[in-house]
Amino acid sequence: MFKGILLGIILGVIGVAASVYLYFANGNAPVAVTASDMPFERTFARLGLHAYLGRNCLKVRELRTTSRGRVTGRWKAEYA
Repeated sequence: MFKGILLGIILGVIGVAASVYLYFANGNAPVAVTASDMPFERTFARLGLHAYLGRNCLKVRELRTTSRGRVTGRWKAEYA
């Protein structure tokens, strides 16, 4: 019983991987500039962007200004 379930999972993963490979290998993927987006392209790009920015973005704690800084356009920020 357990061997059958494990075999089914392995064959399922191999089947999905083969389907993705054949999708790209047969030229079904949109590659033209004017082509529509690939399925979930925006979602995956947004996930990666938000993960990168959440990890590496500087967090501005406070923005201090002085009268001279307002005139010259120089701002002093403290980063977390």
